[in-house]
Amino acid sequence: MANRYWVASFAGTWNDTFNWSTTSGGFGGASVPGASDTAIFDGNGIGKCTLDMNGTVDYLDLTRGYTGAG
Repeated sequence: MANRYWVASFAGTWNDTFNWSTTSGGFGGASVPGASDTAIFDGNGIGKCTLDMNGTVDYLDLTRGYTGAG
């Protein structure tokens, strides 16, 4: 199980590894969150996320200031 943080500054797609990081506000390039991972959307990734695939995660955390703007 791993944490994956949405770090996109602008609108992006779920399936693009550039939009995911292993740390909040970190560099993109981490794997896309999978069935045993936690996907975290917080204030350090403000770009809108478009689901371009069926995303399955263990836990989805939207409680940390994510606005989905951009």
